[in-house]
Amino acid sequence: AYDIDYRGKTPPYSESGIPVISSGNIQDSEIVFDEERYVSRETYEEKLNRGVPKAGDLIITTEAPVGKVALYPKGTFMPTRRIITFRTVGVDNRFLQAAIRHPYVQNYLTAQSGGSTVGRILKDHLLKTPIPLPPLDEQKQIA
Repeated sequence: AYDIDYRGKTPPYSESGIPVISSGNIQDSEIVFDEERYVSRETYEEKLNRGVPKAGDLIITTEAPVGKVALYPKGTFMPTRRIITFRTVGVDNRFLQAAIRHPYVQNYLTAQSGGSTVGRILKDHLLKTPIPLPPLDEQKQIA
C-alpha cells in the first residue's frame, strides 16, 4: 500500500477554493460535507507535496475516533489532520473498506490506539492490521 499522509498542522482555511476533507467528514463510510471548509488554490499547491489522493483511495481516521473509513470521492480535495489515505495495489478498496468496518478489525484498531485524552493509532499499526485477503475476484464479489 502507498500512503498519502497529511497529518499534522491544519492548513489555513479560506472563504472558498478547494474543499477540505477531515476526520469529521467521514460518517457511516461516506464523505459528508455538513460544514464545508476550504483552502486556497495556493495553499493546496504548497501543502500537497506528499502525493495527490485519487477517487477510490481509502481514507482512514487515525484519531478522534480511530478507524472510520471511506473511499476518496471524485474531485479535488485537501486532506487534513487525523486522516491518512492509502492507495492499494491488487486489493479491492471496497472490500478493504468493508473489512475495516468489521467489529473484529474495529476492536483491533481500538486496542492498538493510545493517547491519554484522545485515542490515536500510528500508521505502522494501521499497516500491520490483520485482514485476511481472499483472491481479488472474491474480494470484488464480497464488496
